[in-house]
Amino acid sequence: MRFYLGELKNIVPLENRIETSDGNLSYDYLVLAMGTETNYFGMENIRQKGLPLKTIDDAINLRSHLLLNVGKNIRATDTAEKEKLQNIVIVGEGPTGVEISGMLAEMSRNIVNKDYPELKDTKGNIYLINSGKTLLGPMSPRSQEEVYKVLNKLDVKIKLNTAVKDYIDGKVILAGDETIATSTLVWASGVVAREAPGLPTENIGRGRRIIVNEYNQVPGTQNIFAIGDQCIQSTDKNYPDGHPQLAQVAIQ
Repeated sequence: MRFYLGELKNIVPLENRIETSDGNLSYDYLVLAMGTETNYFGMENIRQKGLPLKTIDDAINLRSHLLLNVGKNIRATDTAEKEKLQNIVIVGEGPTGVEISGMLAEMSRNIVNKDYPELKDTKGNIYLINSGKTLLGPMSPRSQEEVYKVLNKLDVKIKLNTAVKDYIDGKVILAGDETIATSTLVWASGVVAREAPGLPTENIGRGRRIIVNEYNQVPGTQNIFAIGDQCIQSTDKNYPDGHPQLAQVAIQ
């Protein structure tokens, strides 16, 4: 086994070669396993100012951001500024968005008032926003109903069938031009596969995932394979649209 440090720039299938930021490498077999990245759907302001939650570094950054906001909120005297610091907007109907909404709601209810008595008479809102019609879309109706009931009980404000258009000057802009003032926008609205430049466009499927057969082989090639979140395998009759991009599924 040899380790090579470099950024993939291009794949040249006809020559069995990849081009990297630090030179070229030839291969007998190429296995692509670069995973996914946060999907901002082309919204640059959200990419720059939103808070993703995909890596451990993202989680540490979010924790630090929230703790700093608590300190700012204690010292703030302007009502509008306090409201912006207290409101939290989470975008994404999947497990990440649902879990972070519930966790923050429980922390707000059970921890903040105890650790920060200065805030006992203030109350921010936690918004969970999704452009679709339900939470946990790929899961069972029973799971969807249960999570809706639990989050409602925790006072999470759920807004379905509502798309986010932008994030400007501390305001989340929703479809219909409704706005929510917040200094915390958690972006958990899905992922997109990392780009594999050089593969034919017909090998790229939904979410930029690389189409593979039942052997994780890229069709039309003899020696290129893709595994994990980066690929989409439609040969399983139980999952014609590909498997969910979850660790549990990969293990199974």
